[in-house]
Amino acid sequence: MRYLLLADIHSNSDALEAVLEDANKRGFEQTIFLGDAVGYGADAGKVLTMLAELQPRCVIGNHDSMLLDVAKGKLLKADGPVGTSLRFNMVQVSTSQIEWIKSWASEATLRLDAVPTTIVHGSPRNNTEYVDSVNVARSVFKGWNGKLALIGHTHLAGVYACLEQNTDVTMFSACTNNENRLPLPPRGRWIANPGSVGQPRDGIPKASYGIFDSGTKSLEVYRVNYDIPAAQKKIRAAGLPEALASRLDIGR
Repeated sequence: MRYLLLADIHSNSDALEAVLEDANKRGFEQTIFLGDAVGYGADAGKVLTMLAELQPRCVIGNHDSMLLDVAKGKLLKADGPVGTSLRFNMVQVSTSQIEWIKSWASEATLRLDAVPTTIVHGSPRNNTEYVDSVNVARSVFKGWNGKLALIGHTHLAGVYACLEQNTDVTMFSACTNNENRLPLPPRGRWIANPGSVGQPRDGIPKASYGIFDSGTKSLEVYRVNYDIPAAQKKIRAAGLPEALASRLDIGR
């Protein structure tokens, strides 16, 4: 089975469209969404519509949770890019879309064929924790006994790996090429991130997504071009902070 892995779309429908066009050519059967459909960008409603059409298994991200707070009347006075974008997103989404986000779990355990898998936005020990260094990953491995975790949140595509319970030997492999393929070793344990669809932060402005092939037990991560000027135009037209538009050019 081939599982499409999406994370951190952040209201960027132009990036999501390019990702789905590419993924459909490569083939997949099911979709797993690792959180943060909304925030930052200017197309929250469209992104949620496109995502729902995939009938994915979803876990909630911190921006999705904050949108639910906005829906309850919280954060309305928040300043800065996060609060400003979420207030704008709120007028774009429907009541049914808010109810759908409410149904997303904070974490789930799946069996991707024979591979037991944790899906969570942040880390297996906290869904808002950033697994963004070998030291953090090593600490997470020590407190979590799973085989494979699929995460988002950092907007950095790559895999933290250790051998069995030997957490002192934890390594990171970044997925920065246009096409990346990493096999899961028989005795290995992984915390894997397919990168951000809508706002990559590793200096590569291309949209990032993954496919986990449970048959070959391998992760494929792809980087695809999308219409960045179109996404920027929407952000600027919405009156959102300029940094949210300009950062798309540099992938930061």
